[in-house]
Formats: sequence, structure tokens, C-alpha cells
Amino acid sequence: ESSPLRQVVSVASAATTDVKQLVSIGDAASGWVGETTSRSNTNSPELAQRTATFGEVYARPLVYQHMLEDAFFGVEGWVTGEVARQFAEAEGVAFLNGDGANKPVGILNGLDLSVSAPADDTAGTYEVINAGVDGALGSDDQETINNLRAVVLACKTGYLSNAKWMMNRETHNALVDLRTADGDYYLQRDIVNAAADRLFGFDIIINDDMDGIATGDKAPIMFGDFARAFQIVDRVGVSMMRDPYTQPGAVSFYTRKRVGSMVLDASALKVVAVSKV
Repeated sequence: ESSPLRQVVSVASAATTDVKQLVSIGDAASGWVGETTSRSNTNSPELAQRTATFGEVYARPLVYQHMLEDAFFGVEGWVTGEVARQFAEAEGVAFLNGDGANKPVGILNGLDLSVSAPADDTAGTYEVINAGVDGALGSDDQETINNLRAVVLACKTGYLSNAKWMMNRETHNALVDLRTADGDYYLQRDIVNAAADRLFGFDIIINDDMDGIATGDKAPIMFGDFARAFQIVDRVGVSMMRDPYTQPGAVSFYTRKRVGSMVLDASALKVVAVSKV
């Protein structure tokens, strides 16, 4: 399935791969003084440079000429659509877990999910909030809800106006099943409408490229302002070259796309992890 990340993060186009952006990683300081009091130097705001990492995704399907001539449907259009869909799936995985080796750098790249750790604005890594339980978001349903509420509280107010949850369907189903001590569901259950599309008032985005709640170091949930946290940079859109010469009797559809990504504001996103601390 196609990743929803492109719909929620920042997206830009670039005419070069030399894409850099300055982000603020420190605040200026101030103080109150009297009329004749001396003024010492105060802390200055600081900047860090972010650099986009690019990669190229390609496909080269081969279709025999007889198929192109005799099929009762538009084979070339069908191949084009299938390749475009595959590209969308491949880049969705890269934007989440990419290591930067001939592909974009993903949101989770470089994070140690085994322990809680604050955001590092200089290095450009997001805060990890570890639930402290192997294979669960809490020791019981009540603690799970409390842990998720703590994630919201850990997000600065300025990021909340556009904040969203992101998880896969398996994790979403686990949250829908959470119950109070009286047996009532914490989240709305409605078989007519989509069940529980919001949590603590924030939209839930389903991304099946994400981990489920499983043993080991996993990241089943993210929360924050994705548009301020991460940027996709399109360098060259999908292009296709039709090659009927290399292999006589068949047509090779060489298709490619170049895209990159980078962290913007490392403080804008929280990564919720599960594992033993």
C-alpha cells in the first residue's frame, strides 16, 4: 500500500541535489536591568544546517511486442500505472526507514528505540519515548492510555495545532480494544462509521509500513507535526524511456524517479517505542 507520509509531511521540488536548509536550534536570552546596570552578553540563537539525501528508484519491465499488439487493453498504460504505484510504495518505506544508501534518509534512521532519549536538534534526531514494556505500550490498558496521554503532553503547544498520530492498522486495532476497569472502551467503537479515527482529539493516520506492537525494539506510533518535522524533496519526477531496440521483439520500459528527504525540526515529532528498558 502507498504510504500516507507524502500527504502529511512537507514536500518541495528542487532543481539540484545541493539542497540545504538552516533551522533554529537555540533561543536568544534576555534579562531585566536597571537604568544604570551593566549589560553582559546574553546567549545567542543558533542555527544548524540540514542537508537532503537523495536516491533514485527505477524499474525496467519488459513486454513482448506481440502482447502490446494483441492485448485487448492498453498494456503500456497498465505497465506505467503499476510502476508508478510500485514507486510510491518503495519511497514510502524509504521515507520511514531509509538509511541514505542510494535512497532517502527515513524518519527512524539513526534512532535507538531501546531507550527513551530527547530530541537532538543538532544531529536532527527525534525524541524517543519508550513505553518500557516488551511487546506492549503499557503493562495494562490503563497504563497504555496514560502513556499515550504523556506523549501528547511531551509535545510543545506550538506543534499541537497540526499534530497527528501515525500507526499501522494492527496497532490501531489494539488501541480500539482498550477498555476501562468497568469494561467500557476508551475509544469509540462504531460498526457503521470508521472506528476511532481520533485519539485525544488528534487525527489518526494509518501507515502500514510502520511496525506493529511486537517484541524487540519497535516503533509502532509517531505523534507530532509531521509537516514541520520532515521534508520530502522531489528532484526528478517519474520519467519513462521506451526501448524497442535492445531486445528485438520486446519493449523495455525503463522508468526512473529521483527523490530525497531531510529532517527539519527534530522537536516537532515524538517516536513511541516498545522494548525492555
